[in-house]
Amino acid sequence: MANVKITELTNLTDPSTTDVMPVVDVDADVTKKVSVGEVVGKITGDVEVATDGTATISELPVSKLQDGAARQLLQTDAAGTDVEWTDDVDLPGTLDVTGVATLDDALNVAGLASLDGGIDVDGVFTVADATGNVSTSGTLGVSGQSTLASAAVSDLTSGRVVLAGASGEIEDSANLVFNGSELGITGTLDVSSNATVGGDLTVVGDLTVEGATTTLETQTVTVEDKNIELGVVGTPTDTTADGGGITLKGATDKTINWVDATDAWTFSEHVDITSAKEFRIAGTKVLDATSLGSAVVSSSLTSVGTIGTGIWQGTTIATGYGGTGIAGGYTNGELLIGKTDGTLAKATLTAGNGIDITNADGSIAIDVDLKANGGLVLESTELAVDLGASAITGTLGVADGGTGQTTYTDGELLIGTTAGSLAKATITAGSGIDVTNGDGSIAVAIDSSVVTTSDTGTVTSTMILDGTIVNGDINASAAIADTKLDTISTAGKVSNSATTATDANTANAIVARDASGDFTAGTITADLTGNADTATALETARDIGGVSFDGTANINLPGVNTTGNQDTSGNAATATKLDSSRTFEVTGDVTGTVSSDLTSGASIATSIASGVIVDADVNASAAIAGTKIDPDFGAQNVETTGDLDINTGLLRVTSSSSAIGFFSATPAAQPIAIADITSTATSGALPTPDGSITIADATTPTVTELLEYCVELEAKLESALAALRTLGLIAT
Repeated sequence: MANVKITELTNLTDPSTTDVMPVVDVDADVTKKVSVGEVVGKITGDVEVATDGTATISELPVSKLQDGAARQLLQTDAAGTDVEWTDDVDLPGTLDVTGVATLDDALNVAGLASLDGGIDVDGVFTVADATGNVSTSGTLGVSGQSTLASAAVSDLTSGRVVLAGASGEIEDSANLVFNGSELGITGTLDVSSNATVGGDLTVVGDLTVEGATTTLETQTVTVEDKNIELGVVGTPTDTTADGGGITLKGATDKTINWVDATDAWTFSEHVDITSAKEFRIAGTKVLDATSLGSAVVSSSLTSVGTIGTGIWQGTTIATGYGGTGIAGGYTNGELLIGKTDGTLAKATLTAGNGIDITNADGSIAIDVDLKANGGLVLESTELAVDLGASAITGTLGVADGGTGQTTYTDGELLIGTTAGSLAKATITAGSGIDVTNGDGSIAVAIDSSVVTTSDTGTVTSTMILDGTIVNGDINASAAIADTKLDTISTAGKVSNSATTATDANTANAIVARDASGDFTAGTITADLTGNADTATALETARDIGGVSFDGTANINLPGVNTTGNQDTSGNAATATKLDSSRTFEVTGDVTGTVSSDLTSGASIATSIASGVIVDADVNASAAIAGTKIDPDFGAQNVETTGDLDINTGLLRVTSSSSAIGFFSATPAAQPIAIADITSTATSGALPTPDGSITIADATTPTVTELLEYCVELEAKLESALAALRTLGLIAT
């Protein structure tokens, strides 16, 4: 149909409900006639129709729509062709709330949400991903779960551990820092329950253990301090010390304990000291492996072994025990003469015919008449010597004042023997000595192959051939000054066991590497290879948070110290372990490491470095077991100001060359054996000793009484010798 042009219209009067108007049915593509009342029934409000055919409805009553639920919003549907009620608000743009926003259910933010006031969410608060960003100048209150892909709190410091404040606010502390592998704690670490350290534990300060029991499950305990204190209490007394000591666990306990009742140290086992050592009291030897000390002057011994030397200061020894039965008081020329009763009596020689006897101080001179018939002659009543005889035949033995020898060769000498005789022998040349035996002479000279003779007088360096002095020639106490030693330049000639060599940081000591090739040092002054001490920039720049950094200047990171965002995607809020295992290390005197991703925590097995525990570190009540104390004291003497109480053990000196002394006596080696006394009777029977004897009259004892006394004395001496042999004080 062609366009219709209306050129003249009259003013419009208000239509009635019965007036009709055309309405286009778009779906049926037809024009329908409807009354004004029908249209008004559908629309109430101002309708403006533009020239392009669009209509604007300024007001549409909700009562004319299908009823929705309480607090729902009206929005277009997903197709954008209709309207609908909804519980959720999905804004593709910005949600700008100037007041307080209260939500009964969840709030999901995919874009930017900016709130000048606070926001209170009774349900779940979710920022969907890294593109979401919620900014509020007020309070954000969430009663349900809050899921944030990332969160930045402006007043937190990098590297610190985040904590909940007294009112539940997020805050951090400078006393707790974490660099990704190590947790740093400043102040006191209070662990109210058990704590396990899987690696080494280093305590830089003092370690105080206040529990009832301290257990060290280690093979070796090394203490640097040379004194260990036990029983340290507020007011120590002998009562508090009673029972203290060391217990070594075994099939039975091996103990060293202080017993107050005996006022002594008590050993439950033997005490076996090493060779050449001795027992001392107040610094004076009382006993070693073979002898008593010289200060041991009294005892209750009932038997002894062989007595080689010494001074008898006891009672008179009867003849039955090898004595004389006479206390002394001799005059010039008195001899001891045997009697019929088996005893000895003092008597002097009586001069017979032709004999003159002169008794002097320790000597007897006998003069006889000389006869003229030559040699030794026996007359009717006299023995005579003829000094005019040409010779006396036979060999005169040593016992008679002779030598027992008749012929000799060049250089032979007479040497005394153990048997008390004389033997012929020549001088044996030792090292560096030449011996030449001549006719009636012996020449002893220095071996020219060892010591030269280019100089005379004092032996000098030029007299000693080069290369002849060996290690054994140098005295152990020579103390040769190091200024006289040449520089050691040969590889391998200074071993890691040198006297001062150590892998610890010790002044004026040779540096030794430990088993791992490491050593500890203080300040090391040396030239560095490279430019580490002068470099001002990284050789290759690195990106930090998307910003290039070469070390020459500070950088600004968006979202950190400048406005912007950082890509913080990850699982920091939900992570239960580290992305990869990290090494946690305890350093210092107590060391240890462990590698863990912290899925189930981490325990560091630690070990205490050698020599770091000192006396003060050991608790006074530690009661360290004897099994953890090396029984070998080496060259160190074992001394005590108390008693050495050996309970069921033995006190043993193992080396026959060791010396022993008691009561400040000089230690001496074990004396040689003393033979037992054997008494026999040719006729009759010897009395049987019973430990006692009665003498009716001491001024005139009978032979029977004296014999019984000798038998009793012999029995006691044999018992004393047996006891000394048993104790090892004399040889068997």
